[in-house]
Amino acid sequence: METTNFHSISCFNFYEDYTGILTKIDVQIEKSENQIKKKQETNEDKTFFNEKDFNFMDDEDEILYGSSFLDSKSTSTNDYINRLLTEKNPVNSNIVNSSTTKSQIQQNSKELKKPSFKLFMVSLEGSLLIYNLNSLKIEFNIINFNHALRILSLNNLTENIRNLNARVHEILIVPHGIDCSRPIIVARIEDDLIIYELNENLILKKLNHEILIRDKKLKNKNVEIQSNQRTFETPWLRKFDSLCAFDGFAIIGSTLSSYLVFNTCRGGLVAHPLWKDTNLPIISFTQFKNSAVSMFGFIYITKNYDIRICTLANEDCKGKFQIYYDSPWILKKIQIRQSVNFISYHEESKTYAISFSQNEETNKLMQLGEEDKEIGEFQKEENFIYPKRTQFYIQLYNAIEWEELPYGKYQLNEWEHVSCLKIVDLPYEGHTSGLRSYLVVSTIFCYSEDVNSRGRIILFDIIETVPEPDKPLTNTKLKLICEKEQKGPVTCLDSVNAYLIGCVGQKIFIWEFKNNELIGKAFIDCSFYIHRMITLKNFVLIADLHKSISLIRFQSEYTKLSFVAKDKHLIDVFACEYFVDNTNLGFIASDSEKNICIFSYQNDSHDNQGGAWLIKKAEFNIGSTINSMFRLKCRVNDSVTDKKANVSEKRQVTYCTNLDGGIGFLIPISSKTSLRLFMLQNTIIAMKPHYAGLNPKAYRMYKGKRKESFYTIINFPKNILDGDLLFEFFNMSFQERHEISKRIKTSCDQLLDDLTEIFQLTCHF
Repeated sequence: METTNFHSISCFNFYEDYTGILTKIDVQIEKSENQIKKKQETNEDKTFFNEKDFNFMDDEDEILYGSSFLDSKSTSTNDYINRLLTEKNPVNSNIVNSSTTKSQIQQNSKELKKPSFKLFMVSLEGSLLIYNLNSLKIEFNIINFNHALRILSLNNLTENIRNLNARVHEILIVPHGIDCSRPIIVARIEDDLIIYELNENLILKKLNHEILIRDKKLKNKNVEIQSNQRTFETPWLRKFDSLCAFDGFAIIGSTLSSYLVFNTCRGGLVAHPLWKDTNLPIISFTQFKNSAVSMFGFIYITKNYDIRICTLANEDCKGKFQIYYDSPWILKKIQIRQSVNFISYHEESKTYAISFSQNEETNKLMQLGEEDKEIGEFQKEENFIYPKRTQFYIQLYNAIEWEELPYGKYQLNEWEHVSCLKIVDLPYEGHTSGLRSYLVVSTIFCYSEDVNSRGRIILFDIIETVPEPDKPLTNTKLKLICEKEQKGPVTCLDSVNAYLIGCVGQKIFIWEFKNNELIGKAFIDCSFYIHRMITLKNFVLIADLHKSISLIRFQSEYTKLSFVAKDKHLIDVFACEYFVDNTNLGFIASDSEKNICIFSYQNDSHDNQGGAWLIKKAEFNIGSTINSMFRLKCRVNDSVTDKKANVSEKRQVTYCTNLDGGIGFLIPISSKTSLRLFMLQNTIIAMKPHYAGLNPKAYRMYKGKRKESFYTIINFPKNILDGDLLFEFFNMSFQERHEISKRIKTSCDQLLDDLTEIFQLTCHF
């Protein structure tokens, strides 16, 4: 083997190349020229207008339409390349275009069937060496590999950078792509995971990903390393194949999370974290195969030397649902085969309550009679197409196998639509006193335009019964407890302090559930049309269709409803939710202009008329219409070692779903972290080239109709940071990171720790 100036090797890995993409290109050119000369000697008597040559097309036709003879077994690709090069100019056949030769050889490098064995080594200076084990010679020497540049060339077209000296702790070469024809280089450089893809032009392109293995820096550097503690010299990257029909590699050892990275059928990489042992790093991992586990198993050992044997579920035996691992989140597809409108989970019975609808033909029409409404039935010809009416149902499903419960279905009346379905806590007067979870449904009767719309409140109890023989699903039953018709449409329902609160028309009512009846206690008039209602303790946040959001307080000792504050702007609200930050409480609203606004209640502010108005604190344009929100507690790994865990436990992440099929989240952060990340965002906007020259700061500005005379223009965008833009800092090179950190006058580790903490608190899925 040839020797080089690099004597100190940091890490190495072997790779078996079947495609020939890593074969030295100069060697291929010499072999092709020798084949061309031999072909010229045998084809001296052949003319350009030979009958066998009519099958070959011109270069322009080949580029436009391709060649059909490439698939034939009798004519090989190399013979076709040689024939093109010799017969393109029959007068001067000895003159060969070297650039054409190189491009043609690169196109046909995949067809080399003989494997070549490569050795990848990284020196302490940061250079990547590729050795050919067949010839025991060095083929490529890539400098600046440890700087995580966006593009690296195997021909050393990049300049040498000597300012930075990051160490490469581990390297792994795995095949990538649909046919595993493109190798990728996975390297662990310092605290980052860098992935390069090698294309046919012998260029390494860095792939953007969201795999974070960075641990927080310890202030006390003189810490003793335990015998079973992971270090940088311990291998973290493990390769596997045929794991649930996927090839890929595992990343272990990080206290943040361990990952399984799959090479999907679409030719991309998808990483899924292992959340079972978040507090205990995984110290060893391997694929596990036997007759019981088949091809979906793996085994790993935690820091406490606990051995876990795991399998990846594919689908159930009845084909009810399917699991997909080639999406950013693990997706379980359940075949309901109906249009699902609402879904809620009942924790006591471990069942899902679903409201679905289906279209049915009808020849009936609700009309206004002399005294009351009446149903008119019409008979038409046989070829007449009747209109379709939407029929709503309520069905209970088992949470484990997702099977329909036989005694868990309820059919609503004709023209009755479900507007809300929730699980509420109301007082229970059975054998045990206290609160009990009930299923409550609000409905609207949608008649013709001549008939006034009304609604109902339906209260169900999910009870357990003695199952029938050989029918285990009959142990759960949907029992109708109470139904009450209202004079107007019931748009939304919820529970507050063991009372049932709901909106009927333009009023909000409070009912007390007693003796299986709903007794009215209080009401308050509202503005226009309320379609969302969220409760938190004794506060009720309502969203009006055209008049933004309002905050209402319920006093249970007086059974009284009163307005606290409301937004003064005319906004078409789509969804609303609370924004919980320890002891501070905010309010989030999304509108029809694809904006998100955050409000707060400040009684001592001078511009809210004594606390009557909600103060807008931040606004941000999402670019998609958000129609639903929900809150989750921040994910904290270990509250003993992390001092900030006690503060983070009292924060909540607000998730937002939009009509384009996307999911985002909002999380509160401290003022110091917000200031650092705000400067980082401005620096990235100024330094990084953006797509089509567009400015992300201008895109995230508030878009809406601001024609109110009492509106005050305030610069709000600094209060909300763009997470997608900030996390681009992980995909930058080390040189770009240091330049940005110098401009902000902070350390690069501090910025990375701030982003890692946000990533850790929001990794729920």
